[in-house]
Amino acid sequence: MSRITNSIRNTFWGYFSKLLNLVFPFILRTVIIRQLGIEYLGMNSLFSSILQVLSLSELGFGTAIVYSMYKPIAEGNKKDICALLNLYKKVYRVIGCIVLLVGLLITPFLKYLIVDTYSADLNIYIIYLMFLLNTVSSYFIYAYSASLLNAFQRNDLESKCNSIISILQYGIQIIILLTIRNYYIYLSLMLIFTIFNNLLKYKVSKKYFSEYYCDGIVEDEKKKEIKKNVFALACHKFGGTIINSGDNIVISAFLGITLVAQYSNYYYLLTSIESLILIFFTAITSILGNSLIVESKKTNSVNFRRILFLNLWMTSVCSVVLFCVYQDFILIWVGSDYLFSEGIKILFVLYFYCHMARRTVIVFRDASGLWYDNRWQPIVSGSFNLIWNIILIQMIGIYGVLLSTILSMILIDIPWEAKTICGNTVEILFKEYVKILATNLILTAIISMTAGYICKFIVCSGALKILTKTIIALLVGNSVLILFFRKHTLLNYYMNIAMRIVKHLSI
Repeated sequence: MSRITNSIRNTFWGYFSKLLNLVFPFILRTVIIRQLGIEYLGMNSLFSSILQVLSLSELGFGTAIVYSMYKPIAEGNKKDICALLNLYKKVYRVIGCIVLLVGLLITPFLKYLIVDTYSADLNIYIIYLMFLLNTVSSYFIYAYSASLLNAFQRNDLESKCNSIISILQYGIQIIILLTIRNYYIYLSLMLIFTIFNNLLKYKVSKKYFSEYYCDGIVEDEKKKEIKKNVFALACHKFGGTIINSGDNIVISAFLGITLVAQYSNYYYLLTSIESLILIFFTAITSILGNSLIVESKKTNSVNFRRILFLNLWMTSVCSVVLFCVYQDFILIWVGSDYLFSEGIKILFVLYFYCHMARRTVIVFRDASGLWYDNRWQPIVSGSFNLIWNIILIQMIGIYGVLLSTILSMILIDIPWEAKTICGNTVEILFKEYVKILATNLILTAIISMTAGYICKFIVCSGALKILTKTIIALLVGNSVLILFFRKHTLLNYYMNIAMRIVKHLSI
């Protein structure tokens, strides 16, 4: 099947699955706040962050295995694929044991991570152990089977499995919270459906790729390459986890779990919009991996510029929407008591822009397996972020958490990642890349202020106000970008694609 067919199929089902995993968790968070209290939501966010840190022991091994499968799949080498699956299975069992052991060892120290008081109904140790079992179960129950779906560009099958489980899990959890309001049954269902999800993906992988199974030994040279990639991915995972999970842990330790919940509400909305864009990149990663092997550097450079242009366009428009509706959405969702200041809102939008503007470079890095080339970048960035988190949160509170993260991306991540790709995988100068990002950031800021000013004249309220602001943000954002790039060849490229699609649909 063609790369385009796989890309469209993966993207469609990825968006469908993601839509379910945006709507249901949103409803679930709302039900938890209304039925149980915001401290339960804060506990959820805190323990999820702790378990993400513990999952560092996975070290990105799964990603390295999937990347190692690209070449034998292209060559039709069944023996190597089976051997890689067997290695994946064995290593994941060891990792599961490590996560369980370390997780149990830190249990006595949980009370030191919560600075404020919480409901007497909450047994933090039982809750934590249920989260721990949920994480550990994935390592033992066929987690390796999903690697076949990813490596063979069949992310759509994984998305279908996730969709089925999401509908069942969230539906039953919401009913439980609305009727008997039992938090422990809610957590038990999370564990049960994690197991069901892994079993379902195993059955699907056996149906479509039954000729591949866990058997054989990976050659020493291949093991050496995997170890090298795992080491590099471990560095990347460390940095990413410190930034994503460290914030919640630091906030809980210094400001309390109520502030964790408040922060996580803003972060949830941000990551929800991020995830809609990331589906596209997830869908094309394995496709780019194949392209980087079989196509010329010139062809891949053209693809890079096309994807970068589309990425920055989506990032700009979504940033404008966030800027216009962030506060109104939080106000309607959880109430005025949980609103942050306008300054915090702006920092969240800037956080979103910086994080998403990097996606093109990151997807090319992952598809080409260049994790080793910038292995120290996430270590430096994560350490910088954590140190300044602890310093600034004591001086300026939540502002410090966001500022330290934004500065780590601007000063370390963006330039370092670009240096890895520019001139190496693709023919684009580092200065040109930075100029493109800076120009787009300034343009996005201007569009945001323009759309924000227009939105001040809206007189309606509630959901209608959010809808109206969203429409204004989309119209202003896309109109200004079209006007600015009207003579750009890449805009013409995408306009031609859009016209061909419309013409095809009209036939």
